Amino acid sequence: MQGCRGFPAGNAINAGIRLDASRCGTYNLCPDLEAKLARLAADRGSDAGMLAQEANECLVDCDDWFLREVEKGTAAADRGELITMRRSAS
Repeated sequence: MQGCRGFPAGNAINAGIRLDASRCGTYNLCPDLEAKLARLAADRGSDAGMLAQEANECLVDCDDWFLREVEKGTAAADRGELITMRRSAS
């Protein structure tokens, strides 16, 4: 299995989900979240560490996209390109 940017993913351990610390870091999860992650990974036939890596990548990608869209909107507003509520409803 591949982890962070193509590096091998680590395994689940008792103290939390551990990814390859030399490449990605270590994540300490509360017991409830760790149990949910382990259950979801088992349901999907996946490794909990890999599932945690995928979730983090998705979160970062979504946050990056959102910030780019906000910047686009701010730039459009600075140019005076505003959309009124009436115009957006049509």
